[in-house]
Amino acid sequence: ALAKANGKEIAIAEAEKLNLTGNHLYHSLMGSLYSDLDNEKALQHFQLSLSTAKSTAEKAVIMKNITRLTDMTTGD
Repeated sequence: ALAKANGKEIAIAEAEKLNLTGNHLYHSLMGSLYSDLDNEKALQHFQLSLSTAKSTAEKAVIMKNITRLTDMTTGD
């Protein structure tokens, strides 16, 4: 909601203050926020999220995000 109201950059700054780097949901959020701003950084966050996610369903959603960003950066 903060990203829509005030922009992704502000939402990223606020999320970073939480310092939840060991949480896969944090990295998914950061991946989403960085998407279209810095796709390389977004991919890094999604990959960290994937490596710490526990459930198959969560991993499937994260993989969809990784695939979407990869396709965008390679032009597929």
